[in-house]
Amino acid sequence: IDEVLNAKIIKTTELVYIPDQSETQNSMTSISNFNKCDSKKLMVAPKNTTLRNDQESLFLMQFSEAPEIICEANTQILDKLIGISNAGTILPLHLINEKHQSSYISFDPPQYYHLVMATHIQSKLPKFSKGIIVLLKKLCSDLFI
Repeated sequence: IDEVLNAKIIKTTELVYIPDQSETQNSMTSISNFNKCDSKKLMVAPKNTTLRNDQESLFLMQFSEAPEIICEANTQILDKLIGISNAGTILPLHLINEKHQSSYISFDPPQYYHLVMATHIQSKLPKFSKGIIVLLKKLCSDLFI
């Protein structure tokens, strides 16, 4: 891809696991393939979204058995359900409300989430493209670090 595209990472965040109430007691610091989670119920993003695809991929890699999906909602609703639901979820770190920041668990290795701007290597960006990058950073600031 590097031979065909110029790519620039504009913003970065990390996907993290937020356990349900009962798992919060277990004091795990990271999730790896050697330390599988046993959550039976999960909340997920809507179908056909990039976040949902990433959640499903992580579920397959990180969880010992297929979880029951009990809620499908946008990230704002999922964040509000953290702490009052009996289900875990996977969300970008900076979408989690500050009061839940202490209960998240990082994946091992970390699962970074990037906003990338890519152009064909032979195409030169117009001068106003710097303004587009600034605008993207501003518009996506609530999704990315």
